[in-house]
This record gives sequence, structure tokens and C-alpha cells, in this order.
Amino acid sequence: MKRFFGMDTKLYRFCAMAWNLIYLNLMTLLCCIPIVTAGASLTAMYYVLLKLVRREESHLWPMFRRAFKQNFKQATLLWLAILVLFAALRLDWVMAAANAQTLGKPVQYAILILAIVSFLLIQFLFPLLSHFENTISMTLRNAAILAVSKAPRTIVMALVWALPCVILTHSLMLFPVVVMLGLTFPGFICAKLCDSVFKLLEAV
Repeated sequence: MKRFFGMDTKLYRFCAMAWNLIYLNLMTLLCCIPIVTAGASLTAMYYVLLKLVRREESHLWPMFRRAFKQNFKQATLLWLAILVLFAALRLDWVMAAANAQTLGKPVQYAILILAIVSFLLIQFLFPLLSHFENTISMTLRNAAILAVSKAPRTIVMALVWALPCVILTHSLMLFPVVVMLGLTFPGFICAKLCDSVFKLLEAV
């Protein structure tokens, strides 16, 4: 039986990882509830996920709490800026739709492209914030540079993050799955994609 259920088996490691992701997902969701704290929560989540990817994990909650506190100010400012940006784009979209008979359609297409580009450019933002100490301006700059220079990874990361929304759009029956893994599953894939990039940056 030890061959199948021992602590060194692939089955045990898989179950342990699944539990860690579910537990971390619930922690992240709870800390996202005030909305304003979502940035700090996502940053803390990435901090823990990068530790899991590198198998440097210890107790999840102390790691999460420490990263949440350390990055709260910067993560919150960045998150609020992102909310304002996408709220403005949404408002522009509504206004353009109301004037669809004039220049509404071309403007809508321009807004859609801008929203997609903005979403792509922030893919490395919270992983960088969780892993490197830097100013907000440098973090934004580095996130944009990595998003462009690592374009294939950036696109994969964006698609992975869009997956939970697609799932909910097509089937509300899968809502419990999203609650359990809707943040940490795509986050874990993105953390693995970021890890090799970050190791190169650490070596510089």
C-alpha cells in the first residue's frame, strides 16, 4: 500500500497540490471580497504559487498573510488604477454603442483593441510585484517589457485567465469548480510560465 499512498508517490503529491490550490483559492477569494483588496490578494496568491512551483512551500496561510501585508500598498494602488482604466473603457464602450449610427462601431472596435492590449500588458504585473521589490513605475515598466518580449507566454497567460469566465458563461453548473480553483488553477499555470523568466532575471 505504501507504494500507492506513500508521501513520495505521485498520487500523494498530486492530492497535496490539489488541496493546496483549493485552500489557497478560498483564501484568495475571501481576501478579494472587499474588491479594493483584490490586488493585494492576487499578489499574495502569486507569491505562494511561485513557492509551490519551486517546491519551497511551507505553511500557506503565514506565507499568504505576510505577502499580503508587505505588498498591500503597491498592489492596491495598481489594482485601483486597473479598475479605473477598465471602468473608463467600459463607459466609453457604452457611450459608443449609444451612437452606433455615427462613429459608434469603429470606436467600439478601437476600445475593444485597447482593452485587449491593456489586459495583455498586465499579465506579468502581479507576479512581478509578488517576487521582486521595486517601485510602482518600475514594476509597470518591467511588466510591459516582459509582456511584449515574451508575447507567446503573455497570450497563453491571458487565455488561461479568460478560461474561468468562459466556463461560467457556458455552464453555471461548474460554478463550484470555479470557486475551488477559479483563481489558483490559472494562477498556477501562469506562475509556472513566469518562473523560468524570473530565474533568468535573478541571474542577471
